[in-house]
Amino acid sequence: MGSPVKANAQIVRPKILVIDDTSENLVAMKVLLKNTDTVLLTANSGNEGLALALEDNIALVLLDVNMPQMDGFEVARLLKQLDETSNIPIIFLTANNQDEATRLEGYSSGNGTNLRFS
Repeated sequence: MGSPVKANAQIVRPKILVIDDTSENLVAMKVLLKNTDTVLLTANSGNEGLALALEDNIALVLLDVNMPQMDGFEVARLLKQLDETSNIPIIFLTANNQDEATRLEGYSSGNGTNLRFS
């Protein structure tokens, strides 16, 4: 993430957006990232995550692949299509098998740029 940036004598910490429909996973990410010098934003749906990404200057998105209504791949495609969010790096999170087809869908949803699986 790098060190915080000073803006007008105020420290601006990078913002990480976690999008996951499982509240336990959001709590776990908060615990894992609590000692980082970042601001953590959470969303429990793709639509909520997209809205937050458009409202804030997000440095990184941690994105669940399997969500109802709008899966992580669709969220990634939409983020990459919008000028305001197209350069945000995305890390896909999934508890499911990471087979070759899943990886390829992930890369194609973001044009293969700034995407990682974890």
